[in-house]
Order: sequence, then C-alpha cells, then structure tokens
Amino acid sequence: MTRQRLWTGLYFPRFPLETLTRASDEHVCDIVVNASSTAPRVVALAAEMADLGVHEGMLLSSALAIEPQLVTRLRQPDSERDTLRELAAWASQYTSLVCPVSGEHVGLLLEIGESLRLFGKTSKLLSRIHAGIDELGFTGIAAVAPTPTAAWLLARSGRSSVVTRVADLPDALGTLPLSCLDLEPRALQSLADVGVQQLQQCWHLPRAETARRIGPELYDILDRALARRPDVRKSYRVPERLRHKLNLPAPVVGVEALLFALGRLLRQLEGVLLARGNAVQVLELELGLSGSASDAVAIELIAPSRDVKHLLGLLRHRLEAMRLDEPVEQLTLEATQCVSLAPRNLDLFDQRVAHEDEWLATLERLHARLGVESVQGIALGDEHRPEHAWRPVTPRQGVRHETTRVAEVGAHRPLWLLAEPRSLKTRDGVPVYGGLLQIETSAERIEGGWWEGHDDSRDYHVATSAAGARYWIFHDRRTRAWYLHGVFG
Repeated sequence: MTRQRLWTGLYFPRFPLETLTRASDEHVCDIVVNASSTAPRVVALAAEMADLGVHEGMLLSSALAIEPQLVTRLRQPDSERDTLRELAAWASQYTSLVCPVSGEHVGLLLEIGESLRLFGKTSKLLSRIHAGIDELGFTGIAAVAPTPTAAWLLARSGRSSVVTRVADLPDALGTLPLSCLDLEPRALQSLADVGVQQLQQCWHLPRAETARRIGPELYDILDRALARRPDVRKSYRVPERLRHKLNLPAPVVGVEALLFALGRLLRQLEGVLLARGNAVQVLELELGLSGSASDAVAIELIAPSRDVKHLLGLLRHRLEAMRLDEPVEQLTLEATQCVSLAPRNLDLFDQRVAHEDEWLATLERLHARLGVESVQGIALGDEHRPEHAWRPVTPRQGVRHETTRVAEVGAHRPLWLLAEPRSLKTRDGVPVYGGLLQIETSAERIEGGWWEGHDDSRDYHVATSAAGARYWIFHDRRTRAWYLHGVFG
C-alpha cells in the first residue's frame, strides 16, 4: 500500500548570515547586506538585531544610524549556492526526494511520506531534522503538508504546522500573509491596494479579472498549494564526489577553532554517507592558507568509519602534529575512498565486537599521532625460513590479512626472532649459551632459499638453559654449526 505523499518545507530564515558564520562559535557578524554599490540593504541579521529595530530590507545607512558598531558582511551568493547543494545532499539521509529552494528565500523541500516507515512518527522525524540542522549551524523552520508548495508557504511564514489532509489546506493556508508569496512587488502592491492581506481573501477575488491584472502567477501558486493542479518537483541528485568546502569568517591559527569548523563539515559528510550506506576509508583535508598557499592532511583508516567523533579525533592528532606557517582561511574535506558499511546486529552480552572496535580505534589514533611509518602490522609470508615467513604491513593491511594460519605454526615458534642468527660455541658437540643448553625437542627441518642462491638446510630445536630460559636454535646441516635464532617469552 502506497502512503500518501507528505512534504516538509524547511526554511532557513538567516541563511545568508549563517552561511558566513557557521564555521565559528564566536560572534563574527551582525548583519549581511547585498552588494549594491549605491544603496546596500540588509538581507539577513542576527536574532538580537531585531530587538534594536533592525530588519530585513532596511538600508545599511539606516541600520548604522541605529547601531553604529554593527559588524557587517557582504552577501556571498556563490557560497550560498554551494552550501544549499551540500545541505540537499546531507538531507538525502532522510528521503530520496530532496528539492532545493533558491532565490531570495532559501530552503529545502523533502518528501517524507515513505520515510515515516523508517523514522516513525512525523514529530520524531522533524526532531531529528531540526537537531541535524542545528549541528550544521543553521536555523530552520519546518512545516508539513500534502503538497510541496503548501509546506513551503507555511514554513516561509514561520509556522511549524503539520497538515496531513488535503481537505485541511484552505484553513491552514488561509490566514497566511500575502508576503509569503513569491510574486513581483508590483503584483503584491496591486493586491494590497484592494485590501488583500491574507491568502484566504484571494479565494473570493474574481479569478479571470485578477489574473488579467496581475498575471497568472498568483493562481498558479495557490492551485499547486491546494492540490488543485500538479506540483511536480525535480529531485536533487547527490554528486558522486563527496567534497565539502567551508570558508572561515576570519583567518584561524588555533587547532580548536579549526576543529569546530571541521565538526560542521564532518556532520555534513556523515549525512551523505548514511544516505548511501557507506563509510569513509580515506579522508583528505586541504587547508587553504592566506594567499594562494595550501597544506593537506590525509588519513587512511584501518577500518572504515562515518563516526564524527572518531574522525574528528584522528584529524585533531594530525593537526596538532603540524606546523602551520600561515593562518587558515578555508577548509576542504573530501572522502576520496568510501566502502559499503553493512549493518551489524550486536548481541547485548557479546562484548567481542565492541572490544574489537576499541582496539581498531586505538590503532588509528596511534597511526594519526605518530605517522604512517611509525605503526605497522605483521602478516604471514609464503616462506618456510623464519626470517622470511613474515612481513611488515600497514595497520590496515594487517587487520585484513588472514590470521587463521597462525594455528598451523604450533607452539614451538618464538615471537622474538633475532635480526640475524647468532653463532653459538659448542662443548663436546653441545651448543653453549651462558652454559650448556639442553635440547628438548626433536628436529624440525626447514629448507629453502635455493632460488635466491642460498640453499639453506636447518634443523631447529627448542633448548633450555640451566636458568630455565628457552631458546630456539638450529643446526646448519651444511656447515655443522649451531645458531641461536629466537627467544621464547
């Protein structure tokens, strides 16, 4: 059974401002103005500015007359466009149908009817969306309605309404102000001239004459909102390349300030990874420095992850080990390699998986702090000679390498091998190492190396000293000499 379509309109009332400021936890801007060279106007303002009498559309000169110390920034349309696309990609974790709304008023439209099967009640899903938007540094107003236009008009008017039936739309929309309609100023003024202030007053206007006077746009919007005509929307397609960019409101030199901004980027990335069922394997961070210079950090994870706290911790270790010659002005985070992350069913009383995850996380922290070459794993090699039977690998390769063959080796192999076998003296044919050694096991013959010009043939034994120390020694069948090769713990 197909569920009725329900749409969430998510309106960002301070989008131009928060696009510029969300990378910092400090107060860095009061108002944002357009780039007009003659009469710049306020397009967005911090919440506390409204209490002073500053409002959208006000001339900058008038705002400065009210508060001369206003911190002002120019609007950045390109940055807003890119940020809206990234938000649409992030929102795809909740639904496959996400539609960005651009223009003077910015937001998202999400079809959530099918999503309720996964997330449960509408209120629960809205709570998750609000919490996620807040973590990204944005203020959002959400409304729900059976049509996307109705959901957008409600949210655009500041009403967090939930309307689930088409029959209830006229009452829900009727008291909305005329200003919520995206009409030309001339059309809005013409309606105001005849006393129209709310949408419900438009229901009673003569349709043909009104459309002739102000254009067909009014009834096109109203008919789509009331489900009287199709309201088709094109879904945003998330790009294959997971690359997120964030301009810092001011140059930054401290690691903590960078980590705050990186937390925003990682949460965006997490949303897209959740939507795809993926986790990141290789993460690259580019630091845009003052001027044209840049620096980069790459993290190759031992086990794929999309956990923000874990990834942020790894980036912290790398950044703390770096020396930045110039302040950072821009951050670019890219997941250059992703893998599918299958869901796991965890036994409440089985701690094995949790302990395994803790161990991998510890390895990755060491890897990030000490560097790629400082932490290595060990893997078995296809060789009989002990000094060639293992090889160093990266921690990631070590975790993936097959380990079941270890059981085949048996208990007569020490974990501590000497870098080079040490020649032993003998007394009456018995090897000596701090005294006569007592051989405890029969010979284990190991031969090989002829393909390298070393035709080795050795008989290995476990030997014990008078003090109880256990050694791994061998008798070279070619030279008849004895050698110490390993020590048991």
